[in-house]
Amino acid sequence: MSEDQATESAAQESNAQEVSMEATESTGIQEAQESVAGILPDQEQAVAYTPNYKFKVMDEEKEVDEWLRPVISSPDIEKKVRELYEKAYGLDHVKPKYEGLKQSYQTLTGDYNNIAGDLKKIGGYIQNKDYGSFFNTFGIGDKELFEHAMQRMKYYELPPQERSLIDKQNLNNQRLVEYEMKLKNYEEEQQNYEIVQVSTALENTLRSPQINNIVTNFDTRAGQPGSFRNNVIAYADSQVRLTGRVMAPQEAVQSFINQFGLANYQEQGESFGQGSAQAAHYSTPKAPTIPTMRGGSTSPVKAKVRSIEDIRKLTK
Repeated sequence: MSEDQATESAAQESNAQEVSMEATESTGIQEAQESVAGILPDQEQAVAYTPNYKFKVMDEEKEVDEWLRPVISSPDIEKKVRELYEKAYGLDHVKPKYEGLKQSYQTLTGDYNNIAGDLKKIGGYIQNKDYGSFFNTFGIGDKELFEHAMQRMKYYELPPQERSLIDKQNLNNQRLVEYEMKLKNYEEEQQNYEIVQVSTALENTLRSPQINNIVTNFDTRAGQPGSFRNNVIAYADSQVRLTGRVMAPQEAVQSFINQFGLANYQEQGESFGQGSAQAAHYSTPKAPTIPTMRGGSTSPVKAKVRSIEDIRKLTK
C-alpha cells in the first residue's frame, strides 16, 4: 500500500468515526426529549378546569342557571358570570332600601321647601314692618297682644331688683323648654336606633338557612313577598298587647313557627293547613317598622317628661 493510499484510508476512517459520534449524540438527545416528555405532559392538559357554579349574596348560597352553565369554559368567564349574578341578585336587597330612601328624601325635600317658603314670607313681613300679618301667621290675635303689652308696661314700672328676678325666671323657663326639646329628640333617636337594631336582627334571622326555606314557602303560598315577615311582626305585637311581654326577633320568629305548626311545612303538594290559616288572619302593618319588638333593651330615661310642668317637678 502506498503512502497516499494509507493517508486516504486514515481520513475516511476518521470521518466515519465523526459521523458515528454525531448520530449517537443525536439519538441520545432524542431519547432524552422523549423521556422528559413522558414525565412532564403537555402543560395545557396538565390542569383540568372544573367550573364552580355556586355564589353567595347576603350570606345566602345560590347557583348559576342551568342554561348558562355551558358558557362557562374558563376561570375568566366564570368570574364575569359570577359578578353579573351577584350584582343582579344584590339589587333585590338594595332596591327596596333605595326606594325607601328616595321616598324619605322627597318627603324631607317637600317639608324643607315649605318651611323655607314660610320663613321667607315671615322675613318679608318683618322687613316691611307688617306686624299684623306677622302675628296673624302664628295665630296671635289682638287680645293676646294687648295682654302682653300690659304685662310689659307693668314690668318696666317695677324696681330693678324685681325685674332681675323676673328675667331669671324667664331664662329658666327658656332653658326648661330647650331641655324638653333635647329630651324629646333623644327619645326619638333612641327609639329609631332600637327599631334599626331589631329590624336588622329580624332580617338576619329570616335569611338564616334554618328559617329561609319556611319563609320562602310561606310567602309563595300567600302570594305576597314579605308575608311571613309581616305576620311575625303582627304576632309579636299581639303578644305585647296580650301579655305585656316584648320578644326578641329570634324568639318571635321561632314562637310564630311553633304556634302555627310551620316547622314541618313542606313545599311539595301541601297547603297551609289550619295553623297557616290562623296565622294569615293577622293584618299586615302599614308601616314597615317594628315599634314594639325591642330585643329586651329599654330607654335609660325612666320618667316620661311630656311638659314643662313635669320638668319642674323633676328639678324639685
